[in-house]
Amino acid sequence: AADRGVPVKRHMWGLAVSLAADPSRCLALIARMRSLGHQPEESEFASLVRLLVEHGDVDQARQLLEQIQRDGVAPRLRTLQPVLSHLLERDRVDDAWEVWEILRRDPGVLQSAAASSAAAAERITVQ
Repeated sequence: AADRGVPVKRHMWGLAVSLAADPSRCLALIARMRSLGHQPEESEFASLVRLLVEHGDVDQARQLLEQIQRDGVAPRLRTLQPVLSHLLERDRVDDAWEVWEILRRDPGVLQSAAASSAAAAERITVQ
């Protein structure tokens, strides 16, 4: 639609990225977003990291984690978890520690995960 001069709302880009079935399509959508002046959010990067890991490219996922931090995007636990799980399942403990360092450098990642978990537990308890 954007190619035909029809404006695409920001949230539609996020939806398209989250529904992409392969990393190359996801990368192309993120590149297109940027070319149109939209900065991808953490949730779009989380989708891309998950796809990269699912397709066996955990090293590119790790490079992406480093890049998004350089770009000023703080990854959340949901972004790091697929990479950590993949590395630990394959006994790549040293590499997993490097990813874990992201959590140590930014305690907000764990705090946001804890707050989300507490809120979810409260909703379940109240019902």
